[in-house]
Amino acid sequence: MGNLGSRAADTSHASPYRDVCSLLRRRRDELIDGWQRSLGAADDLASIYARRHARAVAGCVAIFGAAIMILRAVLRSVEAFADSSFASVRLTQILIATLAAIAPAYFMTRVLAKAHFAHVLGELYVATDDVRRDLEDLESGKPRDLAVALVDGLEYRSVALPLIGWSLVAPLSIHLAIAAPFAGSNFFEAFDVWIGLSMVIVGLAHIVLVALSWCFAKNLRAWSSDSEETLPDGWSVLGWTVGIGSIPGAVLLFVPTILIAITGVAFIPWVFDRMQARVLDERKRLRFIASHVTCPTDE
Repeated sequence: MGNLGSRAADTSHASPYRDVCSLLRRRRDELIDGWQRSLGAADDLASIYARRHARAVAGCVAIFGAAIMILRAVLRSVEAFADSSFASVRLTQILIATLAAIAPAYFMTRVLAKAHFAHVLGELYVATDDVRRDLEDLESGKPRDLAVALVDGLEYRSVALPLIGWSLVAPLSIHLAIAAPFAGSNFFEAFDVWIGLSMVIVGLAHIVLVALSWCFAKNLRAWSSDSEETLPDGWSVLGWTVGIGSIPGAVLLFVPTILIAITGVAFIPWVFDRMQARVLDERKRLRFIASHVTCPTDE
């Protein structure tokens, strides 16, 4: 009887403690659910997340297509692979297929990423065994901070990959659009020759533009409103591309220089500056979310 009484006494002392723990866990679950609903309702957060993923994927498609074109050109010049089925594929066909795949890849990724965002939020903050610490995190807005940091962390790749991809395929795409109205029966063969010549004559310009795209994304990522550095811009990218890319043109009476300049003016300034404006707008909206989105259960 003495032992049974002792156990009963222990239970009576433990019951209030268990009740408190139960209340704390319930409060924690409410906060987690509240943050998920609040962040899920923040359309800008999901939209920026989806667009950044979509831009990166579209950039990868363009880079992959350009890599296939280069590989095909190299293999065609190697005697052992010259008669292979892959070497017989037209460079122009690869270019057209790449251009046709970019937009669907972008929009499909954007839709899927936005739909997947709710799942991402569910996995973002995981409760631990330390209930009180969890409550401190939740009440201080840690889930919101984690969500904003996650989306913010996508910025660099969402700038670098599409700019690099566009740098590789845009010039030939512009030339293709200009030449298409004059297409003859041997258009693919003739434009294949043009692509091959472009790789040799203005290949350096492409390499420079790819490097500048990477630098642009890196500098834009590092820039802030408090920074003493100036924002990178598309006109400076154009200037460097034309300047360095013109070095081989000295041998050919600077004809490639004119070609690089005309082609570059058609897309470099507005593509790079538009990307800059888009990123700065996204940053502004992320700052607003970081300072204004609250947990509904706190209201």
